[in-house]
This record gives sequence, structure tokens and C-alpha cells, in this order.
Amino acid sequence: MNTVDLPPSPMTNFDKVVHTVMFMGLAGAVFFDETAYFRKKTNFRRLFFGSFIYPVAFGGWIELMQEYCTSYRAGDWNDFLFDVIGAFCGGIICWIINRRIIFPAR
Repeated sequence: MNTVDLPPSPMTNFDKVVHTVMFMGLAGAVFFDETAYFRKKTNFRRLFFGSFIYPVAFGGWIELMQEYCTSYRAGDWNDFLFDVIGAFCGGIICWIINRRIIFPAR
């Protein structure tokens, strides 16, 4: 989407906060989908890849696509850094929740 016509944000670097929150949400969505599907705690490998590696790879792919596949957007390493921070924070929160999940016996 071409963002030239959008009004300025109310605070400086607001998009970095948005990137962080979006990737925390992405990590959480993958985690909760995983645990709901298997109806149990997930192992560390699945948690690490689903809640950290995949969101980081997705964020990097988006920044590369913006840089090389559009004429009106630019990839930003700082955006990618905040994607990684969001995925990391989301992954930590998911790990803490995963340790505390108790599924009742059926």
C-alpha cells in the first residue's frame, strides 16, 4: 500500500512500536494454534521455530519484498530489528505460558 498520503503519526517512531506488537501477536497466534491443535503443551523445538524463527523469517521476507519488489516502499533494517524484538518477546511470553498450561484429562 502506498503510504505517502497518510497523516503523520502522533509520536516519533510509532511504526517501531507497531512492528513489535504485531510480531508479538504473530508469535502468540502460532503458539496458541499449535497448543490448541495438539491439546497439550508443545515441545521447545516447536515453540522456538513457531514462535520465533518463523516470525523472524517472515519479517525479513517482508522487508526484502518492500525493498526489491515495490517502487514506493523501502525495506528498513530497523523495522526488521523491531520484528525480531517482538518475536523474541512473544516467544518468551509463549514459553512462560507453555510451562504453566495444564490440560485436563479427557
